[in-house]
Amino acid sequence: MNGHEKRKLRKMSEIKAVTYELCNQYGTQKVSVDEVAERANVSKATIYKYFGSKEDLIESVVSDIYENIILNTSSMIEKDGDFLEKLNHIIMAKVSSLDMMKGDFLKEVFSKNNSAVSKMFNEKLKDLMYGFYQQGKEQGYIDEGISNDILYAFSEAFNAGFQAVFDTDIINTKDSEAMSQLINLYFHGFIKQKNNRYKVR
Repeated sequence: MNGHEKRKLRKMSEIKAVTYELCNQYGTQKVSVDEVAERANVSKATIYKYFGSKEDLIESVVSDIYENIILNTSSMIEKDGDFLEKLNHIIMAKVSSLDMMKGDFLKEVFSKNNSAVSKMFNEKLKDLMYGFYQQGKEQGYIDEGISNDILYAFSEAFNAGFQAVFDTDIINTKDSEAMSQLINLYFHGFIKQKNNRYKVR
């Protein structure tokens, strides 16, 4: 990679960082290419040259967010160790990523489930999680009779609940005790066990 290509990639990265910051603060609808250009100290022509349009620029930002989630999740899953410890790390990473994206941008990113980028992300994440569920079954934490499809549906429902909680500020994500209780509910549910009738494996 020559110097020109390196400068181009660095400038594109700076433009995307500014776009992320502005969209996170105001939402994509209220952010203009003029604002991005001014904040990134580039011309509008440069932005259009590199990204084509405001929509393509935002999609590139979203694609980076998705890719980071995939890389971080994959890294945690592939490590040696206890399934529950890794699951806890994955959930807390999810909390951290949601806490970084507040307001309108968060809603827009996770509501566009029909885009090509979103579909590709969901397929990659699904494959990773299916492999992770298998680890849980092999370590004896997950009942082997529960299908991966059901486990994934449960995880998706939990994630949707997480997003709703953060959107309405019902729970402060900095409250470690509250987050601990929420994660415990994810693991064990809220029905108190009697005589091991509903024993959690």
